Amino acid sequence: LSEVDPAVLLEEVDMPWVGWPIKLGAIMFCPMHEQIHAGQIGLLRRALGHQPVR
Repeated sequence: LSEVDPAVLLEEVDMPWVGWPIKLGAIMFCPMHEQIHAGQIGLLRRALGHQPVR
């Protein structure tokens, strides 16, 4: 990202991701999306009687 022109990150995307209609917003959404899945995996592990991964 350090080599990307900031103007490019402010360009609109065809499909806005979670309220951010720009490319930077789509990039910012990625780690949050991964955390959602990490929580889902933890929930499934507990439901199956396993300890959550720490």
